[in-house]
Amino acid sequence: MDIRYPVRKADGRDYKNYDELLTDIRKNAHGWWLLGVNRYWHGGIHVGMSSSPASVLDQETPEKSVPLQFMMDGEVVAWRVNRDYAAIECYQERPLRQSGTFLLVKSMYKPDGFIEADSVLLKSLRSKDWLSFAKRYNGKRQKGYDLKMEKNYNASL
Repeated sequence: MDIRYPVRKADGRDYKNYDELLTDIRKNAHGWWLLGVNRYWHGGIHVGMSSSPASVLDQETPEKSVPLQFMMDGEVVAWRVNRDYAAIECYQERPLRQSGTFLLVKSMYKPDGFIEADSVLLKSLRSKDWLSFAKRYNGKRQKGYDLKMEKNYNASL
């Protein structure tokens, strides 16, 4: 399955990894993808002159912008494009400008079957034997992966 980031570099090439993408995304004052500066989930990206200037549409030369792309193949199920930004009064020096523009894509992800094909992995995952799973998946030097799995599992309950 081909997975890619929604924005590309100014020259149109894809980012090689998440750290490289974050170098540009972090130029935004807030609203980082996948985790905002307030440490809450932030599933969207902000397209702007500070983080992804090549993707900002210029009315004079729209053909020069680098188009956004779906992260995975899918179908558009909902979208909205706002012409103007809403000004929100808040406790800052100036009003916060917000756009309700969004695009929602339905994608189907089919795992490669790696865990299902390994009976030890599957059994340890089903029985919540995090240490056995981590050792089988990552090897003997799994460095606390079992504890992270257990912590995240318990936090999701």
